[in-house]
Amino acid sequence: PSEGDFHFVMISDNDCRDVAVPPADCHEAAVSNKKANQNKHNIKKDLLLRIKEKSTALKFKETEFNSTSNKVIPKDKYDMSSSFTMVKSSTNYLNGNYNEIKSREIRDQDLFSSRKITEIVKNVLSTEPPLFCFKPGTFRVILCVDNSETLGSGKRKKEMADKLSQSGIPIDTRKLQVGDFLWIAKENSGLERELVLDFIIERKRMDDLASSICDGRFKEQKFRLKNCGLLKLIYMVESYKNAKHLPIPEQSLYQSITNTQVIDGFFIKETNDLFHSAEYLKIMTNQLINLYKNKTLFAARMDLVKEIKKNAICEEVLQHDEQYLITFEEFSSQTDKNKVLLVKEMFVKHLTQIKGMSVDRALAIVKIYSTPSILVSAYENCSSDSEKENLISSIQFGTLQRKIGNALSKQVYFVYSNKKS
Repeated sequence: PSEGDFHFVMISDNDCRDVAVPPADCHEAAVSNKKANQNKHNIKKDLLLRIKEKSTALKFKETEFNSTSNKVIPKDKYDMSSSFTMVKSSTNYLNGNYNEIKSREIRDQDLFSSRKITEIVKNVLSTEPPLFCFKPGTFRVILCVDNSETLGSGKRKKEMADKLSQSGIPIDTRKLQVGDFLWIAKENSGLERELVLDFIIERKRMDDLASSICDGRFKEQKFRLKNCGLLKLIYMVESYKNAKHLPIPEQSLYQSITNTQVIDGFFIKETNDLFHSAEYLKIMTNQLINLYKNKTLFAARMDLVKEIKKNAICEEVLQHDEQYLITFEEFSSQTDKNKVLLVKEMFVKHLTQIKGMSVDRALAIVKIYSTPSILVSAYENCSSDSEKENLISSIQFGTLQRKIGNALSKQVYFVYSNKKS
C-alpha cells in the first residue's frame, strides 16, 4: 500500500502489538485511539496491581506477564531473591522491552523445570540406581518397524518396505508387541544394548480404524499404548478413498479420532497415503536423531520410569539433558498381549467398557481403588445412596486434572452395585 492508505492504531492485547488498519473517518479513528489507550492503561494498571500483590506477599513468582496467565510457582521452588524478579522487570516491560523479559522468564522456567525433574528422579531412584548409561555419541537412533507392516505378500506391505528402505534412515524390522513404529537408542559398542525412546506410532488406514472400532480392538489398543510407559503416543491415520463403504458413518469415525486426541491425549497425524506416511516417518527419525544426540540416556525399570514421567510435564521431560528410558527387552515383555494381567490392570479394562470412561479416567480411579473389591467396600462404607453415587466424582484425571464428574460416577456405582440405573 502507498502512503496514506493506512494508519497505525495501538491495540493493547496480551503482546501489545501494533497492527495496521484501514483508514476511517476522523471520528471513528479518534474513538479507536481512545479505546486503545484506555485498554493499554487498564493492562498497565492490572500489571502494577499484580506486581504490588506479589512483591508484598512474597509467596509466588509469576511465570507469565500477560493478563490471562494463571500459572504460578510456589516460593519454595525458588530462592527468596527470585520473588523480586517481577518487580525488577516491570519497568522494562512497561517501557516495551518485552523480549528481554520473556527470555529471562524462559531461562528461569527452564531452570525450575530442570531442578524439578532432578528432584523427581532423585526421589524415585533413591533406592535403586539406573541399570546402565549411554553417554552422547555412544549410541545411534534407529526406527523400529513392526514386521506386520512390511512382511507378507500384500502389495501395500511391499510398497511400505521399499519406501522405507529408500529413505536413507536407519531401520530395523522386528516384532513389536504394541504399536507399529517406535524408535530405539542402540549402543555402538559390542554389547549393543537398546533403550526405547519416548515416541511410538500406531498406524491405521481409515477402513481399518473403522473395523477396529466395531470389533473393540480400538479401545484395547489405546489401553495398551497408554500403559506402555512411553510419553508421546501418536495415531497415524491414512486417508481412504472409498469412505462410503466404511462399516460406520464417516462422522462417527471422525468423532472417535477427535476423542482420541482430546480425551485420551494422543497426537493425531493424518496422512494422504502410504507414501506420505513413509515420508513422515523419515522426518520424525531425523528429528529424533537431532533431539537425542546430545542427551545422556539412563536405563531403569519400567515402573520407576513411569513414576518419573507421571510426576513431570511431558515437554519438560523430553527437553531435559538426562533421559530415563526402558530397555527394549523389558518393553517387549511388559507389553506382551498374552502376559498375565494384574488385578488392577484387569480392573482398568473393565472400567473402560463403561460408556464415557476413557483410559485416563479409569487409571485415576484404579490409583485410589486398586481392585473392584476395594471400590465395593468403599461404597458399603457410605452412609447414603447419594454419597455412593458421587463417591468418585471428585477424582481428578489427565494432564488438566479434570474431575470424573457426577454422571460418570453414578454410572460406575450402578455397575459395581446391585442398583439399576
